[in-house]
Amino acid sequence: MDIGNIFSESLGYPTRNIGRVLVLGVLLLISILIVPLFLVLGYALRTIKESTEEGTEPPAFDNWGTMFIDGLKYLVVSIVYSVIPLIVMGVGITSTIASIPSYDMIGSGAAYASLIFGSGLSFVGLLLWLVIVVILNIAIANMAHKGEFGAAFKFGEIFQLIGSIGWGKYIIWYIVLIVIAMLLSIVSGIVAVIPLLGFILIILLVEPYLIIFSSRAIGLIYKEGI
Repeated sequence: MDIGNIFSESLGYPTRNIGRVLVLGVLLLISILIVPLFLVLGYALRTIKESTEEGTEPPAFDNWGTMFIDGLKYLVVSIVYSVIPLIVMGVGITSTIASIPSYDMIGSGAAYASLIFGSGLSFVGLLLWLVIVVILNIAIANMAHKGEFGAAFKFGEIFQLIGSIGWGKYIIWYIVLIVIAMLLSIVSGIVAVIPLLGFILIILLVEPYLIIFSSRAIGLIYKEGI
């Protein structure tokens, strides 16, 4: 399946069962209660898993306990992968904040140096995070497909899968995914202008659509590697 087919299929995938999109939206709406948030992540993992197999529409909401545990696994893996770039960005941001110039010349010079250092470190952290996410997508899909938590950390296997997909194809897929996500975010921004109704539409439709779409796209690109 080429990249165009992957995304055309993924974009239409959530519309095959709007009811399940709405259920996911309700979970997002009450995710402030914490438990529903894990169910959202677990559903995303389930969508990835079914997309690596023969699933043709958004998966059913059942086996809630398993879905909760899957969501916990999803979160833990994401944190482990993100911790280093987040630390780098955190140090950079802290250094930038600390660089607010004082009124004396010596302080201003030190603050300027700190500003340059902090900004550069923040940028490096951002780039590192973008690279990590490239690997994380396949790591999550590998865990979903195999049903093993440890599969997310089998780096040799993960890089082999990306190699099977083709690094060029995979990077292009990643860029297109980001662009589509940004366009959907713009749609959210436009809808948000509508008082109250806009917020409800974003939570119940736009955000769950984005989660299901992106999970489907991740599952399908992973499938190319296997």
